[in-house]
Amino acid sequence: AFALGLVARVPLGTALLLSTAVSLLSGSMAFGVAYSYPSLAASSRKTSMEDNLPYVASHMAILATAGLPPDRVFRSLAQVSPKETASVEARTIVRDMELLGSGLLPALDAARERSPSPVYSDFLEGLIATTRSGADLKAYLLSSARGLMETKRIAARQVVETLGMLAEVYVSMLVVFPLILVIMFSVMGIIAGSLGGMSIVLLLVLVTYILI
Repeated sequence: AFALGLVARVPLGTALLLSTAVSLLSGSMAFGVAYSYPSLAASSRKTSMEDNLPYVASHMAILATAGLPPDRVFRSLAQVSPKETASVEARTIVRDMELLGSGLLPALDAARERSPSPVYSDFLEGLIATTRSGADLKAYLLSSARGLMETKRIAARQVVETLGMLAEVYVSMLVVFPLILVIMFSVMGIIAGSLGGMSIVLLLVLVTYILI
């Protein structure tokens, strides 16, 4: 505040008010960023996991078909790509087993609880139940891969339909509607010259330079 008053020749009271306002604003922005960052990071992880889960399940099904046990499947998955979310999750499970001395099922259960994606949590829960009951792991993974792929296909179809609807709205509102207004005002200008006391030429200018 004193530096602002000396350099910018601002009165001391005004400088104090400005400094306080800037401090509160910057502090609020920093708090907001720090507060929202975990939620944004969790949302990003959730999106990445759900996008890649059908392919991850297919990869795991192939490994299970080759006769690999579940722990070997996750060790192989952890080596696929260092930056993919699925590989990061698999490395966390392998870390719990190898470094923390946890068994496969407790490691999977911990991964299920900390997962931000309910779809991935359900997938791990089914995997835990299949492994614990001694059921056919290959059949479960193949079934999950088919179901997840079908869900992804339906979501992609819905996105295409939404984009088609938005394209129709865009053409109707931003292309057809202004043309209709211009034609309508032009015809009215020939017939009447004004509308409600306002010049048709002024209306055309407003439509051209503001609406369009």
